[in-house]
Amino acid sequence: MSSESFLHPLAEVFILPSSISVVKGTDALEHLNRSLTTDTTQIGLHGKQDALLCNANGRILDRLTICNLEEQVILVGNHGTGGDTRQQLLQGVPWDQDVAILDGDAAIGHLKLVGRAVDRCLVGLGFDPTDIDLQSWTEFGSS
Repeated sequence: MSSESFLHPLAEVFILPSSISVVKGTDALEHLNRSLTTDTTQIGLHGKQDALLCNANGRILDRLTICNLEEQVILVGNHGTGGDTRQQLLQGVPWDQDVAILDGDAAIGHLKLVGRAVDRCLVGLGFDPTDIDLQSWTEFGSS
């Protein structure tokens, strides 16, 4: 019996509780490059990359998905860690850099679709499934 036999015939929507932080400013990606375990300076527009935030002793504080939206960078982290993540990122901002770190916990939802016919659900939401790239950020319902 394949693992696919356990999947919903269309798709199930899972709401993933996550912390959301927004990093704004002309030096946002450069600042994140110094603070995280990955090179953020090469993330393209609407690009997406995973990274870890560690303290000075190397202890992992949060696992983040970084989404570059040009004028701002969205950080999707573990549920309940947003305040500590933002505080850690704020501590490393030099006085002469243009970086602001904002709480976005109530502004953005994080969903996952799982099933045999996820593409049908995406079409119903107005997406062309062939336009979705797993390495990019996809926005829906932005005002």
